[in-house]
Amino acid sequence: MWTHKSYLDGMVVPHVLYQHDLPPAHTFGGLNMAFTGMGSSGRRGGIIFIRRTFNDDELYKLILRHYIAYLLENRFPFSWAFEGTRSRTGKLVPPKYGLLKYLLDACAASNTKDLHILPIAINYDLLGEVADHAREQAGMKKTAESLGWFVKYYRKLRTPMGRIFMDVGQPIVLREPIESDDFDAVAKVAFQVGVEANRVSPVTVPSLVALVLLGAAPRALSGENLSRSILPLLDWLSARKTPMSSDFDISAPEHGNAILKIMLNTGLVSLYEEEPVRLYSIKPEQQHAAAYYRNTIAHHFLHKAFTELALISAENAQDQPLDAFWQEIDLLRDLFKFEFFYTPKDTFAEHIRQELELSVSDWETSLSNGSSNARELFKASAPFVAQGTLRQFVEAYWVGASVLCKAPANETIEKKAFVSKCLGYGQQALLQQEISSSASVAKPLFENCYALAENRKLVGEEASDCSETRQQFRQQLRQLLGTLDTVKARALDAATRHE
Repeated sequence: MWTHKSYLDGMVVPHVLYQHDLPPAHTFGGLNMAFTGMGSSGRRGGIIFIRRTFNDDELYKLILRHYIAYLLENRFPFSWAFEGTRSRTGKLVPPKYGLLKYLLDACAASNTKDLHILPIAINYDLLGEVADHAREQAGMKKTAESLGWFVKYYRKLRTPMGRIFMDVGQPIVLREPIESDDFDAVAKVAFQVGVEANRVSPVTVPSLVALVLLGAAPRALSGENLSRSILPLLDWLSARKTPMSSDFDISAPEHGNAILKIMLNTGLVSLYEEEPVRLYSIKPEQQHAAAYYRNTIAHHFLHKAFTELALISAENAQDQPLDAFWQEIDLLRDLFKFEFFYTPKDTFAEHIRQELELSVSDWETSLSNGSSNARELFKASAPFVAQGTLRQFVEAYWVGASVLCKAPANETIEKKAFVSKCLGYGQQALLQQEISSSASVAKPLFENCYALAENRKLVGEEASDCSETRQQFRQQLRQLLGTLDTVKARALDAATRHE
């Protein structure tokens, strides 16, 4: 089960299997790709084209279920993109369970044991498709696939875009069959795949540069300041054994410099050059694209970002700062549960502890002794990443909460209408500088905000007399934006002292 960021993904896995003399895997793909020429050649290459949706077609589901059972019975390896669609934001999107359920049905019917599911992470230095993703995030329709579309896509591949990275996470082994009707068990398997795929996704030059420049925006950074911001992050990543591209090897910087040059040539990063000054920045029209690359590695910084925000919350607590810290962690985990893949709650809490222990070994004791210690713990936890990692999501959710607050409490808000209103209000908020990034005006983020609102009974059939809770939701996000402003100010202050 592989991550899906590009049309190229379906070619990457077969190519790697072939290069390592492994048997080819049957690959499930969307019927939208079975256009003239591609359909016939794809089928000969082992692609099984299926409909994107078939909820009401019981015969189609029955045939597909039996076909998967046939593949399993004959021990044929097969693969598919577990997200079900390409990620338009760079990070993993919530999984689709259809094919996984059919696989588990087949396992149960044949009493198959020790089923091995391999999580595969596919990542890219740069992607030509990101411009299309940015347009779709802004609400524009996706271009339909066709032979003419494919010719144009193929021609774009001539432009150098760096390397493709593929890695395999720890297998998820099902010792005994799982009933597909057990939604929690199915979801647990899918989320384990997501967690493992995230774990082995590498930090690349474009993703880290995007993280730093978006975190500093709208301020441009000199070449020296950019390096000064990146180097502590590399040390931080190395200490946690996070996978990184070899382009960060200072003994062989040629490829890393070539990638930075492509970023400049494509306009992703802008350079102002007036000797002796060289300033790097990301223009507003490129923030969607830059956020895409930043989001491919956001999960690596999630625990760190949460601890920064929770420490400021503990600093502002009147009493019981340690309790305030963990309460904030729980609130953040719940707030972003439709955005990120989490490990189980106990494991997640342990990762939070380990994150701070790398800075201050007895941080919990120190925090228990008074909220005044939270400021020193925050300083010790540098470098700071919350601003660069989370602002896009918080701003998008604030826009969504504002739309909810403007709607009558007894009015039923459908998802499509909600997203449309958010796109409009988001542009207004951006023009009035209530939010800072155009990347925050994104259809996928508003869809996830709606899922969260539905989960909190702020919309949908179960929502009733929710004006106050909608206001509380909006206020929570406004306070969180204020906390991110504090992180940004302190990070800037620390950077200024080192200049």
